[in-house]
Amino acid sequence: MTIRFAMARNRRRFRNLPWRPTTANLSAANDNDFDTEYSSTLKTALRYFARHGLSAPDAVQREAVEAMMDRDEPSFRKWLEICRTFDRRMAASLSRKAARKSSSQS
Repeated sequence: MTIRFAMARNRRRFRNLPWRPTTANLSAANDNDFDTEYSSTLKTALRYFARHGLSAPDAVQREAVEAMMDRDEPSFRKWLEICRTFDRRMAASLSRKAARKSSSQS
């Protein structure tokens, strides 16, 4: 049943409302096309959340620190993005630590 039909059927009930109902756009709100990089990051983040629950950000941070200690830059960047999906402040702190570590080793 559409809203217009309901209004026509119940005109007396809608007459005294401070607002008037109108027809609604019934398209999905989340039908965006994600780029593949973001999609894979989100899938990995959701997988970690399913496995670790609310401690998932800590588990991802441990993975990123391990990659940083192994000097595996691509893997570190991947884990940093996944960490950023969970907690932007934690990812920013981790990024600063990585920058200090790389500047001290140079």
